[in-house]
Amino acid sequence: MEEWLNRHLPGPYAKEIALADEFVREGKRSMALSVLEGVMQKEKGNVTVHALLSKLKLFSSPQEALGLAELLEAEPEHAELSETVRTLARLLRAPANSFPDDEVRNDYLDAVEKLRREDLEAALEGSSASFRGTALMMTTVHAKPALPFSATSVKSMI
Repeated sequence: MEEWLNRHLPGPYAKEIALADEFVREGKRSMALSVLEGVMQKEKGNVTVHALLSKLKLFSSPQEALGLAELLEAEPEHAELSETVRTLARLLRAPANSFPDDEVRNDYLDAVEKLRREDLEAALEGSSASFRGTALMMTTVHAKPALPFSATSVKSMI
């Protein structure tokens, strides 16, 4: 019961988290990061902070985002976000030579470069057939099958 209450009642840092969320909506990412990292120092197990930080750090620090997303893996309400961040972080960290020779290799490399520039629409739209249709590429590089992402679904999560 105590665990349920801790998860569903506003915590002591709810105002700071709401402020960080507002900063994100206003495009003030560095301010949001600062606030969230401060909360994380005080409350290391806050899954809401882990979720927000995994989104914010995905492109600037994929390794950190990956670690945060892995912490969310067991949280049902964040499972989809966790999988999305983990998959995208692995793509962002993958060296070009880790992609096997395949007919869609160049499409993948092009999409990954667009992801690094944070151009989700172009990355997912231009190569959606490649992302969806070549589980071999994702399995070889990341040992996990690709998810059927759309730019809209990814944007709503991150």
